[in-house]
Amino acid sequence: MTKFTLIIPCYNEEKNIQKLATQISNLKRFVRFDTILVNNGSIDNTKIELESLKKKNKIKKLNIINIKKNIGFGNAVKKGVLKSKTKIICYTHADLQTDIKDVLKAFNIF
Repeated sequence: MTKFTLIIPCYNEEKNIQKLATQISNLKRFVRFDTILVNNGSIDNTKIELESLKKKNKIKKLNIINIKKNIGFGNAVKKGVLKSKTKIICYTHADLQTDIKDVLKAFNIF
């Protein structure tokens, strides 16, 4: 049973996508969750990197949303929330400045 949805807005994160994917896959060893990666109007190759993840099925239960124009982090989270199918939703940043394991800590506290 899927426990929650993790939403991660990505803006110009092409260099972080593969590492982020590895961290997400590692986290999925501990808990089942859906992942929504939101390409938030990136002008680099973020979209291509995200499509590659989807094509290679590198992340199980992955959805990708592409937003043409970035109008803010909150808008990207909102788009992800609207696509979520779970009652519990978490979000974090794609820039790897926050440890993705914090999502699991927060979920366990919840």
